[in-house]
Amino acid sequence: MNRILHLFIVLCFAAIAKTSVLLAQPCNLCGSTNAEWISGFTLNGSGLLLGPPGPGIGGCADPTLFDGYFVILKKGATHTLTLTPGFSNAPQSEFWKCWIDLNHDGDFDDVGDLVFASNSGSSGTVNGTFFIPLTVEEGPALMRVAMRRGSLPPDCGNYSNGQTLTYHSVYIDECDLSFTSACAREYIKQVNVNTINNASGCSSTGYQDFTNITTTLDAGNAYQVQLTPGFFNAGQHPERWLIWIDYNKDYDFEDPGEQVFDSGAAGSTSTIFGNINIPAGTPTVTTRMRIKMIPTDTGGGSLDPCDPIPGLWFGPDAFGEAEDYTVKIKGLSLEVQNDSPENLVKNVLFGGNCFDVANVSFSGQGDQIGFFSNGLTNIGFNNGVILASGSISVASGPNNSDGASGGFGI
Repeated sequence: MNRILHLFIVLCFAAIAKTSVLLAQPCNLCGSTNAEWISGFTLNGSGLLLGPPGPGIGGCADPTLFDGYFVILKKGATHTLTLTPGFSNAPQSEFWKCWIDLNHDGDFDDVGDLVFASNSGSSGTVNGTFFIPLTVEEGPALMRVAMRRGSLPPDCGNYSNGQTLTYHSVYIDECDLSFTSACAREYIKQVNVNTINNASGCSSTGYQDFTNITTTLDAGNAYQVQLTPGFFNAGQHPERWLIWIDYNKDYDFEDPGEQVFDSGAAGSTSTIFGNINIPAGTPTVTTRMRIKMIPTDTGGGSLDPCDPIPGLWFGPDAFGEAEDYTVKIKGLSLEVQNDSPENLVKNVLFGGNCFDVANVSFSGQGDQIGFFSNGLTNIGFNNGVILASGSISVASGPNNSDGASGGFGI
C-alpha cells in the first residue's frame, strides 16, 4: 500500500513538473561512457534523486528516464551534493558541473543556473555545496549534472569521456503557510510569549507576518506561552497549538529540535498555557518563530510548519491560522558592565583560582612584556606576567613599574 501511494505521489509531481517547467528545452549536452560514467548522485544526503543508470544509456540520459525521482530544495539554504564516478578499468581524474534552472524557463543558460563546478579533478567521490537565494521563485525546476575526464564539461554540445544526466523533478520550495478556509470558523486571537503581547484579528489567507514584533530569549531558560483562540458564529472548536523556532536560520522549521511546543492532540477551546525551553547550548541568533493553530475536530489538520508541495495528493489545511514573530536568542557570553579593568582581572579572569597560566610565548617590543614576583598588589596573587599592546608602564592591572598610571605598582 505504501509503495503504491508513494508511486502515485511521485507520478503526480512529475506530471506537474513537466507541464509547468518546459517553456523551452535545455541545450543538448552529451558525453560518452566507454570508460567512465556517473555512478552516484545524492542531494542533502538523500537518495531521492538517486538512480544513475550506469553506462548502459550512453553519454546522456533522456530526462523522462528520471521522472520517477524528485527532491525538494529549500530557498535561502545551502545544499550539499555528493558525486561519484564509475569506471570500467583504471580510475581517471574527473571534473563535475551541476546546473539548476532557477528561473524556471526550461534551460540552463541564465546567470546563476550553474550552481557547482569542481575546482580540480578526482577519481573518487566529490562533495560540494550550493546556495539557493531567497529571491528565486518557488516551483518545479530542471537539474543537470555532468562529469568529464580531464577538464570541466562544456555547457552544451558533445564531449568525450563522461556522462550527463538531466532531471525534471526538482522542486524549489519555501516554507509558506496558508489555509483554504481561513476566517470561516477560528483565528488566533492573542499570543503571549515572554514580552510578546499581541492581539490580532483574522487574515484572509490564514497567515500573518508579525516579524516586526520581537522578544529576547536567553539560552538555557524556559518561558511561559499563553495562546488564545478566537471564534466566529460557527461556534467554538478544540484547537491544537504548535510553535517552532528556526534556530539555524535556514528559513525552514524542519530541523531536529526546532519544534519547541505542542499543546497536544486533544485540543482546547480556551486559552492554552505552556512553556518553551531554549537549550543551553543555543548560539546567539536573531531568527523567526512560527505559531500555528489547527482544529482537532476536523481530522485533517497538518502538524507541519510549511504548506505541502502544490499538486501532490494533499493540500494546505482548510481551517486554522499561523503567525510569525522574531526572537533574539542570547547564547552564553561574557559581559562586564560598569566595572574597571582592574576588577575584570580580579573578579573574572582570575577569580577563584580556577586555572593556571603557563608556557606563554611572546613576540614584540621589550617594553610590552613584564614579569612580577613578591607582589604587593591587592589583586590576590603575587607573581605573574603582564602583556600589553603598548608600554607596560602605563598598562592597567598588575605592573612592574611603581606609580604606573592606572596600574598597580609592585
